Amino acid sequence: MKEERKQKFIFVTGPSESGKSGAVIHMTRKFPGEVKHLKIRNIFREMYERTNKEMSYEDWYQEQTTEKFEEFWDNYIKTAKDLGEGADIVVMDTLYGVNEIKFLHSRLGKNVGLLYIDAPLQDRITREYTRLRTDSPYSDRKADLTVTWEQIEEQTKRKDEKKRKAGAFDLRRLAINENGKLEINDNALVHFADVINNDGTLEEFEDKLDKFISEELQIIRREKMNKDKKYIKR
Repeated sequence: MKEERKQKFIFVTGPSESGKSGAVIHMTRKFPGEVKHLKIRNIFREMYERTNKEMSYEDWYQEQTTEKFEEFWDNYIKTAKDLGEGADIVVMDTLYGVNEIKFLHSRLGKNVGLLYIDAPLQDRITREYTRLRTDSPYSDRKADLTVTWEQIEEQTKRKDEKKRKAGAFDLRRLAINENGKLEINDNALVHFADVINNDGTLEEFEDKLDKFISEELQIIRREKMNKDKKYIKR
C-alpha cells in the first residue's frame, strides 16, 4: 500500500496591503489543481459546523483557542486536509500568531511553511488608494472617489499596529533551532519564512511568486518520485 501523499501547507502573512490577496489569487490561477487556496477563517467555520453547535460560533472559538489549543489546531490540520482536496500545496491566509505556527510546525514539520509578503509603507498606501478608487475586476465593488490618501495612510498604519500586537511581524524572525523547533532568532543565518518583497512592478512580483511555487512543487514532485521508487522495490 502506498504512503499517503503529503500536502504542503503554506501560510501567507505580512503587513497590511502588501499584496497577500493578490499573491494568493495569482498562485492558484497560475498553478490550478496543484495549488489550492483556503481562507483560515473558512476552515474555522467548517470546524464549527462539524460540531454539535451547542454554543455560538464566537463562544466556541474562544473556548477552543484558549482552553483546547492543541486539540483545536490538530482539528484544524485534519479539516484543512479534507478541504484541500488532494492539492499538492494549500495556501492559507492570514496567520498572525507565533504560538500557532510553532505548534503547526511541531505537528507537520517540513510540510508547513510561511510566505511573508513585504512591501514599503508608501507603496502599500498608494496601492490601496489606487485599488479603492478603481472598479474591482474580481467583484461588483465600484470605485470610491471620495477616499483620500490620508485616510488610507491612517487606516494602513492602524492595521499594521493591530497585526504587530498580534505577533504577525514576529513571524519573519522565526528560525529552526538545533532541536528542530521554531524560535525567534534575529541572528539566524536562515529564517523559517520565505520573504518576497513586493517592491517593484506587478510583473516582477508575479515572477517572484512563480519562482517560489515552482521550487516548492519541484521538491514535492521529487519526494513523490522517491516514494514511488521505494514502493516499486518492495
